[in-house]
Amino acid sequence: MTRASRGGEDHDSDVWAGLFTTAWPFLAALVVGWLVTLAWRSP
Repeated sequence: MTRASRGGEDHDSDVWAGLFTTAWPFLAALVVGWLVTLAWRSP
């Protein structure tokens, strides 16, 4: 409910900041996955 009542504030916020805030965990996991894959040696 609190989030819904603050909806007007969220629509006026910076779109790029919101996009980065949402995307950074996924981008970080992607980078970690690439690094693990590159570092993996076949058994």
